[in-house]
Amino acid sequence: YPQLIHYPDSTGMRTLINAPLYMTGAPIGVLGVMCLKDNKPGPEDVSFVDIVAGLISLHLSKHQESEGKILHQRGQALI
Repeated sequence: YPQLIHYPDSTGMRTLINAPLYMTGAPIGVLGVMCLKDNKPGPEDVSFVDIVAGLISLHLSKHQESEGKILHQRGQALI
């Protein structure tokens, strides 16, 4: 993984599992899990990372909704 050279403690990483992060249905980033062990991820590993990525995406979406409501309320107060 060429990008790992930017992180000095990660040169021994052998496995990388990535899952997309979404906000309101649009991809916004990636959650990655790196392991020292040389291992082909099984369905359980991939499902776990997908679930965690889904929870992070849900949290980000909820945070964005609350920020939008606060900005809308502030705008209404100025009118």
